[in-house]
Amino acid sequence: ALRNSKLQARGLRLLMEASGAPVAESTRVLRQSGRNTGLALIMLKAGVNTREAQRRLRAANGNIREALEREK
Repeated sequence: ALRNSKLQARGLRLLMEASGAPVAESTRVLRQSGRNTGLALIMLKAGVNTREAQRRLRAANGNIREALEREK
């Protein structure tokens, strides 16, 4: 999880670049994910909620790319 404001800003910027989502949506999803950028990215790219993103990430043994590719 992103702890300080500098890391939070960097995480938000990376999330926006990787997902193509606008600031407001990226901020909302990042907050919903508990400031977990990997989880937020899965949520945005796959269009799933936090619980489903966590399930996919667990099934992929923590590999974000695999979690995104697994359920296409």
